[in-house]
Amino acid sequence: MIDAAHGPRPMTLARSLALLLAAAGSTAATVATPAIPDKWAPFQPRRITSSNGTHYAILQAERGYSAGPYSLHERREGEEPLPTKTKGKPDAADQIVAKGKLPRLPLDAFVTEKPLGIVLFDTYARLGSGSILSLLDEAGKTAWSVDLDDLFGGPPKGSRRTVSSLRWNTAWGVDEERGSAWVLTNGSEFREVSLRNGKITTPDAGAIASWCRTGAPKDRVRVLDALLETHPKLGHVHGPRFAELADDKAQPLGLRLRAALAANRAGVHADSWLELFGAAIDDDDASARTFAAMRLRELDEDRGRAALHTLLADHAARKSAPQGRIRVVGRAEYALVQAFRRLGERGAKLLDEVENDESAPDAARAGATALRTELDRTRVPASDTRKRKSP
Repeated sequence: MIDAAHGPRPMTLARSLALLLAAAGSTAATVATPAIPDKWAPFQPRRITSSNGTHYAILQAERGYSAGPYSLHERREGEEPLPTKTKGKPDAADQIVAKGKLPRLPLDAFVTEKPLGIVLFDTYARLGSGSILSLLDEAGKTAWSVDLDDLFGGPPKGSRRTVSSLRWNTAWGVDEERGSAWVLTNGSEFREVSLRNGKITTPDAGAIASWCRTGAPKDRVRVLDALLETHPKLGHVHGPRFAELADDKAQPLGLRLRAALAANRAGVHADSWLELFGAAIDDDDASARTFAAMRLRELDEDRGRAALHTLLADHAARKSAPQGRIRVVGRAEYALVQAFRRLGERGAKLLDEVENDESAPDAARAGATALRTELDRTRVPASDTRKRKSP
């Protein structure tokens, strides 16, 4: 997946006012708090290659921010498939399947083989406005298009407004085996859209589990986080799939930890899960260490409580560290705050429990209080205040 390129962008007064007025006019009913400033670098030409390397699309912008020309190409017979990358020019010997002007400048795109076409995701520099997913087919026509009203009945829960955009999404992808595209919101809501006809459905745990196996590690972690958040129990049929992922030492540690919890919920229990969590608690990866300490209770109540107390006590110690050590502890602080923020109400209840637990170490209770204060201080109110329609 391609993250938004938030590079520095020259911004004239007229441009700033235009963006502010556009944002206010389109979503005034949804916004209860001031918009957050953001910046976008000019869109760079991209070559998006299909998974098997036989087709690719060239996407371009006009004046850096407006929809420009596109072309869809088929690799000439006898040539090696192209590697998947986001830069490169078309080969003059390759056949042009379709070309024209993009209906909008996408944040990201995916070239599909069946049906042949280009899936466009969201809008560059104007996230959440207009079409969210659409398919440009091999005839150069928009086969179908869906927006946030179609998908969620309005802005999804957890969305945040910036000057240019509505930040609603945390991951997306295309599952060619299932013939669908999928999106995941900040509020852990999934939707799946058929590539064939644009039909919208809410995927089951089996579909979500399949999306954890491929793609960028950060997106797979987000998918697993949402799965764990929304599925307290998982069917036994999914257990072996998650167990295999958890045991794969070639995978990132954070991904393996989440897969182990999912396997445990699906009825696959192994001593190796405890060993994995124990190793993560001692690891240098602040994010994995925080996740392991917060979630170990699901595997072992006593060891989990002790790990959480240590995590919060360390937080209290960092808060009282000399200013000169702020850079040293910054990554651990960020990981901890983000982890509890993602838990929402469950995170708040967890802090309540520690603060009110007279058997907990004083340092852990102090850390829980300090963390609550930090979460309250840095909380960004969501913009989802409009009553949503049923999708």
